[in-house]
Amino acid sequence: MLTTHPKAVGAHTSVITILTEQNKVDEAKAQFDQLKKAVPNHPDTLFFEAQFAYANKDYKTTREITDRLLKGMPDHPRVLELAGAADYRQRRYTEAEAFLARALKNAPGMLMSRQLLAQTYLRTNQPMKAIEILQPVTEGKAPDGTSLALAGEAYLQAGDTKRSDAAFALAAKVSPNDNRVRTSAAMAQVTRGNSAGAVTQLEAIAAEDKGPRADIALISARLKQNDIVGALKAIDGLEKKTPDRPLAYNLRGRVLLLKRDIPGATKAFETALGKDPNYFPAVASLAAIDLSAGKPDLARKRFEDLIKAQPNNHQARLALAELGVRTGAPPEEVLTQLRAAIKANPSEPMPHLVLIGQLLSSDEKAALNAAREATAALPNNLEIMEALGRTQVAAGSPEQAVSTFTKLTALAPVNANYQVRLAEALVANKDADGARRALRKSLEIKPDLLVAKRALVLMALADKKPQDAMALVREMQKQDPKDPVVYSLEGDVEATRKNWDAAATSYRTAFGMNKSTEAVVRLHTALRAGGKTAEADKLVADWLKE
Repeated sequence: MLTTHPKAVGAHTSVITILTEQNKVDEAKAQFDQLKKAVPNHPDTLFFEAQFAYANKDYKTTREITDRLLKGMPDHPRVLELAGAADYRQRRYTEAEAFLARALKNAPGMLMSRQLLAQTYLRTNQPMKAIEILQPVTEGKAPDGTSLALAGEAYLQAGDTKRSDAAFALAAKVSPNDNRVRTSAAMAQVTRGNSAGAVTQLEAIAAEDKGPRADIALISARLKQNDIVGALKAIDGLEKKTPDRPLAYNLRGRVLLLKRDIPGATKAFETALGKDPNYFPAVASLAAIDLSAGKPDLARKRFEDLIKAQPNNHQARLALAELGVRTGAPPEEVLTQLRAAIKANPSEPMPHLVLIGQLLSSDEKAALNAAREATAALPNNLEIMEALGRTQVAAGSPEQAVSTFTKLTALAPVNANYQVRLAEALVANKDADGARRALRKSLEIKPDLLVAKRALVLMALADKKPQDAMALVREMQKQDPKDPVVYSLEGDVEATRKNWDAAATSYRTAFGMNKSTEAVVRLHTALRAGGKTAEADKLVADWLKE
């Protein structure tokens, strides 16, 4: 039970829990309705309501309820787990990571929290953290197939194919009939380039599995092979399993667009809307086709019609704002659409974030006000908090930004990027030592974080310590020898030493990887400073011609 409560409430909650575990959803809901009628604001009532909302994929309601619960029980692991799961499903990985890490800290035995946190790390490209969080299970006496499959994905993402294969093999041995495990193993083969063998496996799984997961994976695998015909055939299989849902028809439209079959794609998207007239992906795709055909008014009407049917659809209002930007609408018209999106769904972070970003380019004071309003509406949202901190720096309030990012790093101590944001605010606040500490902390969390090392290089150059800067550059080159930024930084270090030939060599390497304006300017400057004026002028002439 969540709390101590009267026997009557306890009886209801016990019955609901048992019925839910037995997958007797209708009976469980009937019991829940009685409980809600008797004690609508009881913590157990709210928790079950959040669970039912999550089961119905109403993640917004789930988070609203869990926020209420967390005010009274901020460390309850099951509430934290549910909040993290809802954020994960909405791709709010930073928030999900924070909630799930807290849930595991308070209850290390919660398998769902552990697996969801591992998946969060995989989605945010932190495979070693995924491996670490799974180890208590995968290296235990009785590892489960799902955890082993996740470990296999993590090892593959980290580049350790040998351990990846071993983890997937053990997962298949432990759970030979689990199609989710088999599908994950097959997709790992696709990632490694063994698409042919994986496709055969996925076809077999899709043929025997009543669910759509293997079919969707098979479509993805076929597309990775550039096999449009095979992808369309796989979509046929998905369509048979989900004839009343718009997903298969929407996927068909997207694949037909790859064939440049505009009429076929249009028909597929329209069929998807026939299954669900308010299915936003299909509306957006049809609007994109209209825009490409030079019919912006028709594209606009599609979103306006969707808004009439669903006044609180923030995605449609955001799409109208983006359409306004692309068609040269007055800035105030775009801002009006963004504010309407916020008004339609004030608890959704994306409209706030887009408005803040739009204002930052033109009116920093207005952007700061928008960020403050967003924070008031969503006080626990980490993305909003980050946007507030960035806006405070841009608006010339670095002390406030330091306070915001300090709070943010405390809420999400395992997010290295927030430490970098804190360092930027500390630099703006003229606290170089504090900035270095924050950057080093970010590298403790994520040792391969190039943006942090780049910042340390620039700070070392500012401190007139080129040897320290070059040592960092060498580390970065080992980590990512194909990143032009690394060679540009190497040129910067040599330029501070006035080693113009060496600087030009580094800049030329960077320019060969990315012929950007910045790269050509740097190389041109180094060549002229080294007395190679003719070569510098020819470089610019050739670049402009190209």
